[in-house]
Amino acid sequence: MARILHKVLSDSVLGAVFKVHNYLGPGLLESAYEGAMVIELKKCGLDAQREVVYPLFHEGEKMSGAYVADLVVEGKMILELKSMKELNANMEAQLLNIFIAYDEAAVPRPSILSERPFLILQLP
Repeated sequence: MARILHKVLSDSVLGAVFKVHNYLGPGLLESAYEGAMVIELKKCGLDAQREVVYPLFHEGEKMSGAYVADLVVEGKMILELKSMKELNANMEAQLLNIFIAYDEAAVPRPSILSERPFLILQLP
């Protein structure tokens, strides 16, 4: 696992993730968990932006597609929310490979903060 760059922020976000999961339980749509996470993160005094768009690039040219992050916390952490028991290796690879096609000047390459079933990426 990667070194945690934002320890206090990471602890707060993980606490919010588990609080939301324990309160709502399994089986809801991702949008329900996303809304609850925004509320919980705001209670923690954290800025949380929903559905932040990151353009994708190929050899320096902007592509027509984009990566849309579920939540970005304090501009330092991306939360990709999944409503399932656990992520499989293909899902993890797809999420991380998105960052091969992003503009490194605009968004630093993230590292994995948490393990399954939550995928949380931290930005340096």
